[in-house]
Amino acid sequence: MNSIFNYIKFISLAFAFLGMSYSAISNNLVIDSVQVSNDTIFFNISWENSWRTINPITHQACNYDAVWVFVKQKDCASGEWTHLDLDSSVLSHSTNNSNVEVYVDKNKDFKGVFVQRDSISDGTGDIVNVKIALKMKTPVINTTVKVFGIEMVRINDGAYYLGDGSATSRFCDGGDVNSPFLINTNLIIPVGLVAGQLSASSVATRPVGNIPRAYPKGFFAFYCMKYEITQGQYADFLNNINPDQANVRYYIGAINNYTISGSWPNIAASSPHRAVNFLSWADFCAYLDWACLRPMSELEYEKICRGDSIMPTANEYAWGTNIITDANTVEAGTLGNDNENVTNFIALGGGIANYNNNGIIGPLRAGFPAKTATSRIERGETYYGVSEMSGNVIEYCVNTDLTGITYNGALGDGSLTYLPSTGYGFANQGWPSETIDVGAGNGVSGKGGSTAQGAQYLEIANRIYFSFDRTRLLYKGGRGVR
Repeated sequence: MNSIFNYIKFISLAFAFLGMSYSAISNNLVIDSVQVSNDTIFFNISWENSWRTINPITHQACNYDAVWVFVKQKDCASGEWTHLDLDSSVLSHSTNNSNVEVYVDKNKDFKGVFVQRDSISDGTGDIVNVKIALKMKTPVINTTVKVFGIEMVRINDGAYYLGDGSATSRFCDGGDVNSPFLINTNLIIPVGLVAGQLSASSVATRPVGNIPRAYPKGFFAFYCMKYEITQGQYADFLNNINPDQANVRYYIGAINNYTISGSWPNIAASSPHRAVNFLSWADFCAYLDWACLRPMSELEYEKICRGDSIMPTANEYAWGTNIITDANTVEAGTLGNDNENVTNFIALGGGIANYNNNGIIGPLRAGFPAKTATSRIERGETYYGVSEMSGNVIEYCVNTDLTGITYNGALGDGSLTYLPSTGYGFANQGWPSETIDVGAGNGVSGKGGSTAQGAQYLEIANRIYFSFDRTRLLYKGGRGVR
């Protein structure tokens, strides 16, 4: 007999079992009414504030959000959790809504799909109870099935600038430390100290060699998580891997707004909407591998923030200006809740971010700045609409040191190590230092600052943490790309 569960953006709350169905809403992404028929899984999906903008001249899609959907199963006999691959025919996956598409991305690994507004559907608003059918690679028999969803934003193709001519340890043109460097190709990027080559303003953070073609540069389109990994998402991850794996990936503590507790398989977060903190690099990589995502590169970080061919502003933050307001006062009665909110007045022309260890020492709710009648800049969102790329928790990235430039952007496959010889609960995609929990460097950087750093760390171009410690600390979290 199959038992069927669903995943909501932050908490698994709705499920169907033995013909009875239950549902609840958590934040703005809901997957419910899950049913299984032989090799096909059916479910409904809803989320708020979806968008897809169209260029009025070319009539091509400019920018849009999506939900990355993937499926896990637990064998009813062994209790082991595994990833469910999809059927390799794009036509096997469908929806009943002509304004929504089920999209298999260019990677075609069939680990999941993107559900998003159709290419001809220009607009914004809520997606409500859209029916989705996904055909699996093999029949679903004698297993517990869970459908997971993560909100994403599509980052466009195109050229962009690295560095801003001012930030500490910034990227720059090799001929002038005050000139940003234009990325206008996905080919090998030469590194050096002459004009037209990539360099950095400090010797210690200069790329160690030419940037290979395979290194993810952000020139071609990709998807980025709309929000940082939340405590609810991470708790669900722990509950839906095997116990030996979960033990390795589970930080137990109750400080600095970290609220995950309990025993497998009933681990839960009392504030599931908050960004997760206390992630080591190995924890972070394991989550992304399990979700069939990957770490972003430090080049992609700047593309996500700055946008297409936008000339940088000196010392700008993720929203594109150098004016910032510290989110340091939580509205009474909202602390830790799904409506957690701050009351600080946002300076004209600036955005708001959780930083500076002032009043709040720990992460806030993912998407906390979003309010009605506020602009993208006031909400602290990037050019493309990605939230909290400056502040809250730091963004783990792959850097351009000797180890980092070997990174080829391999995607997670949904499975973690599960043998004594390889260890339990580690990513296994050949990512830099993916099995290392401590120490600095070897391919790992930290971008965007956090609740624990001052304002300069939040600048897009700042690379103070070029060689970043991989240990679990109060300000470490992040998000994945695909």
